[in-house]
Amino acid sequence: MARFVIFYVVCIFFWIFSMSCEAEESAYVTLGDKWPLTVKEGEVGCDTQAAFFRHKGKKYALNGIASSRRSEYLPVEPIWAVPEPVWVDDPEHPGEKFNMAPPRKDIGPLIGLALEKCQ
Repeated sequence: MARFVIFYVVCIFFWIFSMSCEAEESAYVTLGDKWPLTVKEGEVGCDTQAAFFRHKGKKYALNGIASSRRSEYLPVEPIWAVPEPVWVDDPEHPGEKFNMAPPRKDIGPLIGLALEKCQ
């Protein structure tokens, strides 16, 4: 009987706790097609205005403040996605094309999500 009561109390505790906690939507789901990184799992964070992305135990700097703290954050470049090329005709060299795509995907929206955590 005592085991049943303990089990019942534990179940009620977990039920109440689960109702009061809402799961946070992942940054990847929030940004969708605008996701700027090559990895999809991880979380954004902010520590005194230093925006970062944590992936598999490593923290990557997303803004200049985080980048200046080299002992705490890794550079984001190794996981920062390069967009698909956009080839257009080169008007100065007929028959040749050049890539109009930016060198990296826009990381601004991800920085914005991270900085929201500092507020």
